Amino acid sequence: MKKSFIILLCILFYATIIPESFSDSPVTSTDFYKAYLNLDIVKKASQLNALDSELAEYLDSETVPIDRKAAVINALSWDNDNKNNADIFKKYLNLDNNSTIKSTSINTKRKETGISATDYFCIGYLTLMNDYFKPDKSFPFFEKASKDLNTSFTFEIIYAIAKAQKAMDSDYNKVWQITESVLNNSTLKKDMKPEAVNIIINYMELYQ
Repeated sequence: MKKSFIILLCILFYATIIPESFSDSPVTSTDFYKAYLNLDIVKKASQLNALDSELAEYLDSETVPIDRKAAVINALSWDNDNKNNADIFKKYLNLDNNSTIKSTSINTKRKETGISATDYFCIGYLTLMNDYFKPDKSFPFFEKASKDLNTSFTFEIIYAIAKAQKAMDSDYNKVWQITESVLNNSTLKKDMKPEAVNIIINYMELYQ
C-alpha cells in the first residue's frame, strides 16, 4: 500500500512538472524585452502579441536600431494564438505574394530598395518565435542577414538562441557553448542593453 502511494505521488509530481518544462527553452525563456519596457512601442508589442501597421513599420524602419527591433519581436512573444507574425511581416514587405494570410489590417509596402538585411533578420526572428519547435525554419533568413549583420552582437546572440534551440534536440551541453562563443567574441559591436544581455545569460548559463 505504501509503495503504491509513493508511485502515485511520483506520477502526480511529474504530471505537474513536465508540461511546464516543455515551454522552458532558449526561445521561450529569454524575455529580454523587459529591459526595453521604457519604450512605448515595446510595451504595445507585449500587450498586442500580433503585428499591426505601426509595429511592422517600426521593424522595417532604417533608423531604428536592431536591438529595439529584436525587443519588439521578443515582446510579441512565442505564445501568439497561432498568429503568424512572420507571414504578416512578409506580406507587409511584399516579399511573399503567395502568402496564406487571406486578410490583414496591414497595408503592403513595395520597397524600391529591396529587402534589407535587418528585414531578413526580423523575418528570421519572427519565424523562430512563431514555431520554436522548428528552429530550422528561421535559419535561411538569418543566413541571408548574416553577411551584413555579423558584426552586430544583437544579431549574433539572437541567431545563437535559434541554434541553441536546435541543439536542445540532441545535446543540451551545446546550448551554453553556442551562447558563450558569442559572449566571448570581442569583435562584435555591443548594440544591446547590458540589462537585456544579462537576462539572456541568466537563463542560458543554466546549461553550463
